[in-house]
This record gives sequence, C-alpha cells and structure tokens, in this order.
Amino acid sequence: MARTGPQKIPGASQSYFYGDGQFSGSDMEVNCGVAHTTEGRTVPSYADSQGRRGANAPTVTGLPDTKAKKIRWHQHYDVDESARALVNKLGGVETNTANAFQMELVGTCDPKTRDAWVRAGYKQNVDFIYWPEAPDWALAEVAWLVRWLNQNHGIPLTCVKDWLAYGQDPRRPGVTPASYGASPARMTFAQWNAFKGWCGHQHVPENEHGDPGSMDFARVIQLAKDTGQSGGAPAKNTPAPPAAPKMPSFPGRQFFVKGAVSDHALQLQKWLDKGGWGPAYKVGPSRTMTQLDLDKVTALQRHYLSALGPADGLTGPKTWQYAFETANGLRKK
Repeated sequence: MARTGPQKIPGASQSYFYGDGQFSGSDMEVNCGVAHTTEGRTVPSYADSQGRRGANAPTVTGLPDTKAKKIRWHQHYDVDESARALVNKLGGVETNTANAFQMELVGTCDPKTRDAWVRAGYKQNVDFIYWPEAPDWALAEVAWLVRWLNQNHGIPLTCVKDWLAYGQDPRRPGVTPASYGASPARMTFAQWNAFKGWCGHQHVPENEHGDPGSMDFARVIQLAKDTGQSGGAPAKNTPAPPAAPKMPSFPGRQFFVKGAVSDHALQLQKWLDKGGWGPAYKVGPSRTMTQLDLDKVTALQRHYLSALGPADGLTGPKTWQYAFETANGLRKK
C-alpha cells in the first residue's frame, strides 16, 4: 500500500527516527490514532530487553516544554508507516499495522506516580504533565497535531467516549487500575478493525496498558475543530474554507546570504515581515538580502531555538518552512 500525503510532521525533530533502520515498519494509510503516556519525564529510548533503541517506538513522542507552553514533537516513523508501541499477539487482530498512528505523550496518567514525583520535589505543570489534568495549552498542542493529521491524512476528528481513570477500580480495591487489563473500555476485535478516529492505549485489544487514563481527549477534539476544519463536507449554507497555502520548495541556501539578489529573497522577506520577526522594515521587503534581513531570520530562529538553532541568521530548509508557516498562520508564535 503506497503512502500518500506528507510523511514528515512540520517542525518535528527527526533525531530519533527509526523508520529507516532495522525496525522500519510496513506501509499503510492511517485512519485512526492511539494516545499513550510514557510514564516518565523524558523521551524514552524505546529499547527492548536486548537494549536495541527504537524497538518499541511509537510514531511520535510529544515532549512538553512547560516554560514555552509548547510540545516538542519527536518523530520516529513516517506517518503512513507502522510503529511498534502496541502489543501484537499471534492470531487475533493486527494492532501496530492496523492503520494506527501512535502518539506518546511524555508525562504520567497514574495519580500514584504524580504524587510520588510531587513528594520528590517536582512540580506539576512545571516539571511534568499529569495528563488527566493537563493544562489547556498542552491539550491545544496535541490538538494541533490531531488537526494536521485530519487535514493531511483524513483521521476523523472523533474519539471514543469513555477514557477510564488509571486509579484503582472501586469494585476491586488494591487489585488493578480500572483502565488496565480487560477493562470495560477495551474494544473487541471487530470494533478495533472497524475503528476510525482517536482512542487510547487502554482501548486497543490484545493490550493490557491503561494509559492515558482519563485524559480529556474530547477537549482535544473540540480544540482541533474550533481552530481548524475537519476536512469533511462543509456545513449547510457554510462556504468551504479556502485551501491551505502551499509552501514553495526550498531553493537553496545561496539565495539568502548577505547581498544575494533574487525573487526567493523577496519571498522570504515578505514572510518575515508578515510574521513580525525582528526589526521592522523602513521601506519594505526587497529582492536583496541585507543585514536587517539576517537579523529578522535570527529573531525567528531564537524564538524556535530548539528546532531551528543555532540562531545564526542563515536560512536553511527548516527556517524557510517556519517563516512560511508563521506568516500563514500554520504555526503558533
């Protein structure tokens, strides 16, 4: 099955990409998403018992940057490539290869883990995210990716209704979390095979994990709908939204050095001006790259330092992409 649509998530780090190595997956067309929590405070290595990194990796990992109120996405597989974070038993149904996009969110859904971290001196929403009580900015960051996947790959803006808490089942105190194991939320094989939209690890058959607990994924879907279009037919008497602007291909670094003259320089300057980066132009964008333009590029790079650093004023493919996206409202500033 051929992969269609963009396979790299805008702005996502490719530093821990496993899709081109020994754990590369199968081609598929994603139509559903599975949310996980890592139950840790850093991006895992996803190593197996033999220490092989990436052996159990999802499609992406989201690392909250609480100071900037952003999620830094780390992509491990192409969007339409099967990941490896789900258990897939012999017989039964397919899980990883069942058109499932897998999203791991760094943090915890377990109240016992949250309490232990707090006792150890870590602050909730500062040093870690407890996803059942995630702040709205974090849910909005997840909604950005959910919306992008809807617009570019058609994953519906819907989710399962019941997201069970990771706490103990009051009917079985001290035995097992409500969302763990054979929980009431777990889908049957037939339900999973027919499923489209978003669910959690706790919903996938053949699996026992209960993450992401009672995360408010309905709020994620609401935010995705409020700030974007679902990609389906427009509502009655509502005009269809305009097509999203298409980014021109990056022409090469030589067009953006000081003194270079080209239409590409003019295009970049227009994006930087529209995005409000750096010192304001006294006259306006031109076809010549000046020191002022390099300063504006540096301002953009400093704002997104973890993704675009170093802030050296030199325009490469990612800086070109971020200038385009911020100018066109495709990336939050």
